[in-house]
Amino acid sequence: MNCPRCSDPVKEEWNYCPKCGARIKPVLLNKVLPNIRVRVIKTPGMNTLMRTPSSSLEVIEPVTRKEKGVLIIEFPGVKTAQSISLRKVKDSLEVNAYTQDKRYFKIINLEGKSVKNHSFKDEELRLVIE
Repeated sequence: MNCPRCSDPVKEEWNYCPKCGARIKPVLLNKVLPNIRVRVIKTPGMNTLMRTPSSSLEVIEPVTRKEKGVLIIEFPGVKTAQSISLRKVKDSLEVNAYTQDKRYFKIINLEGKSVKNHSFKDEELRLVIE
C-alpha cells in the first residue's frame, strides 16, 4: 500500500503517512472513543482536526518556528516535559503534549534526519534535527 499524496510505502493499519502526514484512511474515532465528536476546521492552507470528548479536550496543532537550526514548538499551558511525548514513526516524529483541557498534536517530517537533542522550557519544546 502507498500513500495517496507522496506514494511512499505505508502499512495498512496506519492512519497517517509518516513521511508527509497525509491521512491514509479515515479515522473511526467513534468506534474507539464513542464519547468524542469529530469536527474538521478548515483554515486557509491548513486542516485542523479537533476532537472534543465529554471532558472538553481540544486537539490543536501547535505553532512551530525555526531559529538558528532549532525547531521550536510552542505549547501554551504545558508546564512540564512529562506532559510531552515524542514518538518516531518511520521518517517522521509524532509530537503530543497535554494540558488539562488541550492536546497538542504535530507530525514532523524528518526527511532522513534524526533528533540529536531536545529540551523543554517556558512552554516551548526545542528540537535539534540533523
